[in-house]
Amino acid sequence: MDPTEINWIEKYFEERQSFVFTNSLPSELDYEQLLYKYLQPSGIIYGHPIDLPSQLEIDTEDWPVKERLEVILLEGLLAAYILKNKLKGSLSELNDAAILIKQFYEKINPELVKKSFFERKPKTELQALERIFAKRVKVKAEWNNTFWQGFFHNILLFGDIITFIKFLENTSIIDSELIEFELNFHRQILHMLSVVISINADTKKENIIYYHYFVESTMLPKEEKKTAMLWHDNAFQNEFILKYKESSWLLRRYLLDLAALSVWADKTLTILEKEFLIDLAEQINIDSIDLESSGFAVETFVLNNWNKVYYLQQKQSYLALSKRIASRMKKITIKYGSFIKQEIEEDKELLALLKLSHERSLSIDEKDKIRRQLLDILKLIPTISMLALPMAYLTIPILMRVIPKEYFPSSFNPNALTVPRTKGRSRIIEG
Repeated sequence: MDPTEINWIEKYFEERQSFVFTNSLPSELDYEQLLYKYLQPSGIIYGHPIDLPSQLEIDTEDWPVKERLEVILLEGLLAAYILKNKLKGSLSELNDAAILIKQFYEKINPELVKKSFFERKPKTELQALERIFAKRVKVKAEWNNTFWQGFFHNILLFGDIITFIKFLENTSIIDSELIEFELNFHRQILHMLSVVISINADTKKENIIYYHYFVESTMLPKEEKKTAMLWHDNAFQNEFILKYKESSWLLRRYLLDLAALSVWADKTLTILEKEFLIDLAEQINIDSIDLESSGFAVETFVLNNWNKVYYLQQKQSYLALSKRIASRMKKITIKYGSFIKQEIEEDKELLALLKLSHERSLSIDEKDKIRRQLLDILKLIPTISMLALPMAYLTIPILMRVIPKEYFPSSFNPNALTVPRTKGRSRIIEG
């Protein structure tokens, strides 16, 4: 398929109908967690369309950024519909979803449906939907030059998916009620971002420029946008009370991910920024482990896509990021220590290899088996199973630092995976 040509949605449906993606997702996660796991690696949450979810096996590398983002947005909306209704994604189900997506945008943003004087009337419903996506997704040439430009440019597209879920709960919902839901959602993001900008004095001047751009990209009324432009000058730190404390997990997690991504932008995390994230998590009923998971999600996205987005290469030290990811993973594994210990003890092949490593040097294949089996155990942890782990990064030495040694059988000695270095130091075998 070519997303730059007419009828691309029809051709996409023809390719996609053979994929039943529910077969590749962990059954222990609920609907919104499954949707998050499926879409998070694509980059749509962060306004950067890296790729379609890997399960689809559709090559998007040579697609233009705008068209790639249109297809990823479509896939996010389709996934929301298919997962919610526990469908398989047949061609007829995809077409049903397309009709609902078109109805959704007619309610939430009628301007996207209006036909200009020079435009021809679409011949089919799918062509009409293509026109909606072409108008909804906007990408400027410089969108990828800096963190904040890229971050603010299409960050609200994931908000479309969240609002679409609200629409799916009641497709007869009054237009004004659905629009107000999205407006409130935009207001909460602006409040959160205004706090982040105010906290960091060193980058405040520059980030205010991009914050203003973000305000313009919202659906807020013109007069309210003028007021919102000045929110960063107000002391929201003491007044920051979210309306969404009791709202869906996905919406709250999205807000937290945006906050984590925002404070991460200048590659350092100040004490005030840490306190802000902790306070925000408490206000929206997210525990400390989910807070770590949010930062982990942002950082694994970066690590998995280091060479694909310009700002990822410029804004963060790879080594510093690697250390922070290991630290976050260790905090998560400590909470699930008894579970990990039990899984290791029940895996007879893994146990045998761990004992063998105490007696002799393991082969490359044997070490790779240990690595893969430890990763399989970690992927059973709900907090971790929602994320696309940076597999190439998670070598045996990293896993040994991430998983506390007391979770392994007493006969296993992690030092067996090291060999002497000159001057009395040890070298870690990567395995």
